[in-house]
Amino acid sequence: MMLLDKGGIMIWPILGFSILILAVILDRLLALASFRMLAPAMVSQVKELIREGREDEAKALLEEEGPGSARMFLAIVSVEGRKRREQAASRTGEALLFHLGRRLPVLSAGAAAAPLMGLLGTVLGMINVFSRVSSAPGGVDIALLADGIWQALLTTAAGLGVAIPSLLAYHFLIRLQDKIGFRMAHEGQNFVDELEDMGR
Repeated sequence: MMLLDKGGIMIWPILGFSILILAVILDRLLALASFRMLAPAMVSQVKELIREGREDEAKALLEEEGPGSARMFLAIVSVEGRKRREQAASRTGEALLFHLGRRLPVLSAGAAAAPLMGLLGTVLGMINVFSRVSSAPGGVDIALLADGIWQALLTTAAGLGVAIPSLLAYHFLIRLQDKIGFRMAHEGQNFVDELEDMGR
């Protein structure tokens, strides 16, 4: 608490920003970790139902799977023709990835803005320090100057302390999202190809 009091006015927005960034990281980690890819056994079961002409049962089975890549497979099964199936897979996949990537720009913004907020706090602190030194009687007080400078630098440290984890988390979560996107695209295209081979 003492550091917050010493850090000046900009330490509080940085603290608030850090709480927001932590909430976004936890939220997106949970969303990405809970995203379910359709199990290979389920894909095989769906293909078998379609091969037997039981498309309605295949759709019902996919609907029961709930959120996750099952929605892409459901979109593919719900239309006919290679082109329409590929378009359905693409649209649904993009929608799922957009949902997974929500709020990730907050982390990117945090990585860029937090150091600037810290720098602004340092500049304001230095202005305050030198204004006090210039008006102090008896010349420069080294102790007063040193005390003011370290207080001013607190916001720079705080800004970097928020920006670095934010940047690392952003790239880590983007990487997870890209992996899910690549896997959905690959599995979706294979599914479309196999339906075409069946003549369905």
